[in-house]
Amino acid sequence: MSWRGRWRDWVGIAAGRRAIVAGLGESWRVAMGPHGCDTFGVNDIGRCFAPDYTVVVDEPRRFDRERRRHIISTASQALFTAHPYIGGEPEVIIPLRRERGAWLGSPDEICVSQSSVFVACAVAYWMGYREIYVCGSDFDGHKLRNSWPMMRDHYRDLCAMMISRGVALLSAVPSSPMNEVLPFRDPTKGD
Repeated sequence: MSWRGRWRDWVGIAAGRRAIVAGLGESWRVAMGPHGCDTFGVNDIGRCFAPDYTVVVDEPRRFDRERRRHIISTASQALFTAHPYIGGEPEVIIPLRRERGAWLGSPDEICVSQSSVFVACAVAYWMGYREIYVCGSDFDGHKLRNSWPMMRDHYRDLCAMMISRGVALLSAVPSSPMNEVLPFRDPTKGD
């Protein structure tokens, strides 16, 4: 694939395909299964496996040197971020919306929450994926555990918006907090 350095060049590029978005929780291993989906990872997930795409929301200063090194040396086809890390290929700067919460009004303002996985789901949506599976968003022992009630509402709203537009936002993990708001479907089962 030829390099696409502008976010708008990625919008709609994956029309009709399936994706798995992996956070850093233990259940990220689902993304390694034989599922036939493109993979998105967040932050320094490259320590664990090489996703097709990496999404990083936080500024570089928020990561220690070792974590930044994994982000910068990503083997992903694209590093989608709101803040420059590399200054060139494979980095793609994405436009984030200022207000937190679910919103799918325009690819020129990608919705945000306190979770990079949430943003990665929105990136996958705008790229055209028709099924987006979530794993690794476990919130057990996670620093954002106390934010789960607010994020639960954001994910619920995002799921409803996607469903109304013919896109499925699904939990890929049978025993996940995400199952409170996202329907579970085994990504290995296919269509």
